[in-house]
Amino acid sequence: MKRVHAILFGAGLLLLAYLVARTGPARLWADVERFGWGLALFVALEAVADVFHSFGMRLAFARGRRTVPLAALWGVRNAGTAVNYLTPTASIGGEVAKVALLERWIPRSAAAAGVMVDKLSYVAAQLGLAGLGTAVLAWWIPLDRRLASALFVTGAAVGIGCFGFFWFQLTGRMGWLVRRVLGRRLGEQALKVAGDVDEDLRAYYREHPWALVASILWHVAGLAVGIGATWLFLWWVVGRASWLFAAAIWMIGTLIDIAAFAVPAGVGAQEGGRMLVFALLGLPQSAGLSYGVVLRIEQIFYAGLGMLLFPFLIAGRTAAIRARR
Repeated sequence: MKRVHAILFGAGLLLLAYLVARTGPARLWADVERFGWGLALFVALEAVADVFHSFGMRLAFARGRRTVPLAALWGVRNAGTAVNYLTPTASIGGEVAKVALLERWIPRSAAAAGVMVDKLSYVAAQLGLAGLGTAVLAWWIPLDRRLASALFVTGAAVGIGCFGFFWFQLTGRMGWLVRRVLGRRLGEQALKVAGDVDEDLRAYYREHPWALVASILWHVAGLAVGIGATWLFLWWVVGRASWLFAAAIWMIGTLIDIAAFAVPAGVGAQEGGRMLVFALLGLPQSAGLSYGVVLRIEQIFYAGLGMLLFPFLIAGRTAAIRARR
């Protein structure tokens, strides 16, 4: 798996280098420079989005477990996202990190259950907003048939995966699945935690039937901030501020990101996907690459922030666990 990630990462870097060379570094820099202070606002909007996502994450826990301060949830989310972004762990390492950090406030099984529910909630919001939104936008914006087919297949595959993930949670079989797949590699304590996670998941869906829906809506609100940030870029750099175009760029771009999930940090795929969408809308491809680079700058900024927060969160967790002993 590490070799596959290395190959995909290398291919992504080569693609990115080709796109930059074809566009021209000077032209790319001119677009980013034109954005100016807008770049700071673009990055700041993601902090607002993360607040909405933190509210969504809070609702992924059972009512008695919603004891984690909102600011701490914001930090835990950023730290976990940083691990996912900077390490080739297929978006799993960051979730494990979140569980470990949350143990400062709640038991491990409750933390694991909450992180699983939040992962489902976030992906459902992302797929729902991007997938359904793209289907609606297709009435106004003609999509290439091959691109539309690829996006549909990707969305359908992720949707089926989401439903399966939900079913395993709802029926309390996540621990069973872990034991089935990794049983021989897990110790007795880990197997017990897996059983406790099943109990926590069953209790969550039994006692809070509408909490998942509310969590999804909070995540939708957070993701919608990204459409606003895209509109800002169009207004500031391209000079064509259109909410329809902003929504199309964000939604189709997100589906492309989902399709390229195996590429570490989406290197090359993110930038190339945005160039494709900009060209589809009749906008300059160079602006699409600039937009992809601006997104990359934002992601690197928050990944760096998350890694800065990580040791402080770990220290707090260690102190809290020692105090309970």
